[in-house]
Amino acid sequence: MWNRIGNIDPVNLSEVWCKIRSWLINVFCLTSLGTVCSAACDQYLSTNHRYSLRQRSTLVLAYQLVFIVVFFATIHSIPLLVYSSIDPMAGCQISNRILIRYYTVFYYPFVTTSFPIIVVSWSSFLAYRNVRRLVRRHIPVIRRRLDRQLTAMILTRSMCLIALGLPYIIFSLYALNSTIRKDDELRLAISQLFQVVTLSLFYTNYSINFYVFLLISAQFRRQVKYYFFKRWFRSITQVPHRSRNKIAPQAIAIIDLD
Repeated sequence: MWNRIGNIDPVNLSEVWCKIRSWLINVFCLTSLGTVCSAACDQYLSTNHRYSLRQRSTLVLAYQLVFIVVFFATIHSIPLLVYSSIDPMAGCQISNRILIRYYTVFYYPFVTTSFPIIVVSWSSFLAYRNVRRLVRRHIPVIRRRLDRQLTAMILTRSMCLIALGLPYIIFSLYALNSTIRKDDELRLAISQLFQVVTLSLFYTNYSINFYVFLLISAQFRRQVKYYFFKRWFRSITQVPHRSRNKIAPQAIAIIDLD
């Protein structure tokens, strides 16, 4: 907002904020990717035909996976707190050549691209195959329907992760391995345009869960409709009626003392 209003970017003014911002972005990105991968793996376990594997899908396992993901993302992003600095021309950038090389060669191609895509795709495929085998298992119809619905939601979420995150990762690899001269204004403008477009798609990945689940799941749509249009709307419309003073005539007995 400050960049749009006053043509001032706070990231390029405070080196402390530059370090913290780079660290937070990296932590949140890795946490989001890790939770999607964990959800896909958990869905595979919960729909597996082996009882021993289905037993592993518990809340304790979910808490453990979330803790591991957050811990790894926090530790992995610590170098950004040390080697992020403000460049007079490029802004907030990584100053260490070895760290830049690591991000170029390993981080973007494998940590944020190949590994999550492989884990999510393979786990979603196995979960989808397990759901198709549910007909042969003697389980309640409601449980079978819920497993299919949840698998479809996770599979669609995985496809959105790949479609929305891959363009930004490709552009980041291009930006780290290319040099644009300062006087080449056309290439600079094109590079900034691609950066804005791919970054917008990448940020959409973190706010699309509600709309994806609303589009895929009929049960989720019914729950949203019930909460917003019945329960929430009814509570609002009943507030004025509750605040009104209720006055009713009261019969008073008259006693004749004569």
